[in-house]
Amino acid sequence: DRGLKGPIVIHPRADPHKALYQEEKIVTISDEWRNPDECLRAEGAQPGNPVCMEIETASWNGQWGDGTEEYPWPLVSVKQGTCYRLRFIGMMGQAQNFQISIAGHNMTLIAVDGIDVEPIKLSKFNLHAGERFDVIVCADQVPGNYVIEAVYDLACFLETAPAPH
Repeated sequence: DRGLKGPIVIHPRADPHKALYQEEKIVTISDEWRNPDECLRAEGAQPGNPVCMEIETASWNGQWGDGTEEYPWPLVSVKQGTCYRLRFIGMMGQAQNFQISIAGHNMTLIAVDGIDVEPIKLSKFNLHAGERFDVIVCADQVPGNYVIEAVYDLACFLETAPAPH
């Protein structure tokens, strides 16, 4: 009743952005619930339901961590001097939006939901449930650990949506 989830990437015959990167990696982000079978039902996510309260934890590529020895932070390992196509996939069930950023690094957006876009530099982007964002990140900083941050922002859409006419 809890199921499995994972990405499938179908590569195009020709990649117009291939000159921008040497390797690619998939980064999935998902909300995690104690009882997902309850929370995925429409009535499960109602206010006041302690089983399905707002998100407490999220996983990266299926791993959760709190920085302790028992549960270390999930890692996305890269090599210095290499540029990567990071395919971020929002595999959330109830969480609506995460603001994604990478400490000390800019990103270049090259695709949204599998559709190529004109490359644009970003410091962060909003990843909603079911969305896919492909960004180029170059490991051009001093070797070390750089946080990939996902800030949960339920009201993001409401704050940035155009006013009704």
